[in-house]
Amino acid sequence: MGAVVLVLGLSGPFGTFDAFRIGPRLVYWAVMAVASFAIGNFFGTWTSFLLEEKKLPRPLRVLLVGLGAGIPVAGGVILLNSLALTSIFQSPADMAVLAAYCIGISIAIAALLSLFGPHDNNGESTAGAGTAAGVPARAAIVDQLPVEKRGDLISLSVQDHYVEVVTGRGRHLLLMRLGDAIEKTTPVAGLQIHRSHWVALEQIQKTRREKGKVLVTTTAGDVLPVSRTFRAAARDAGLLN
Repeated sequence: MGAVVLVLGLSGPFGTFDAFRIGPRLVYWAVMAVASFAIGNFFGTWTSFLLEEKKLPRPLRVLLVGLGAGIPVAGGVILLNSLALTSIFQSPADMAVLAAYCIGISIAIAALLSLFGPHDNNGESTAGAGTAAGVPARAAIVDQLPVEKRGDLISLSVQDHYVEVVTGRGRHLLLMRLGDAIEKTTPVAGLQIHRSHWVALEQIQKTRREKGKVLVTTTAGDVLPVSRTFRAAARDAGLLN
């Protein structure tokens, strides 16, 4: 972001070279770049989230995500220009051109993320605008949950013929084997600690020994046992002293 601000501030595109001196111009582009990124990142990710359950062709999905991000960005940029008390892009025609730039750039970014970002097993992109901000792709098993329960993966536990998937947004049962569920936890780093339990390493709050048993407490508040079979692996992962 700093490099982008520096390039824009020094080059002064869109008439800003003549409108501002170097100091105010750098401030202008710093505010504009950071605000545009924040607005586009939020609304692009939100639009992508709303479209998750829709079986749409990829080009249409890219277009909608780009519009979902680009329209709010255009509004934010026009508002910031008004607050900057500059005559740049103040006529209706200039504002229309500016909006077209913002929307076109947002659609291009959505297309790049769709082409080069991480994808799930069905070839659909798992990268919203949040991927550009360093948000990792989530585990494939999370995509099998209801939308309202898709959060950070915490643990998997066997419940009869089902696997209880615990995330930061709730719990849900899936009819499948634990081994098959574990295969779908990538890229989340985790460990099977019992024949009936798997846990994400970053979601372990504490480990304790109690009456010869080793127990881990997750961020969801669950206390799960570490069986003797898996203690060596737990020790290698740094869970046991």
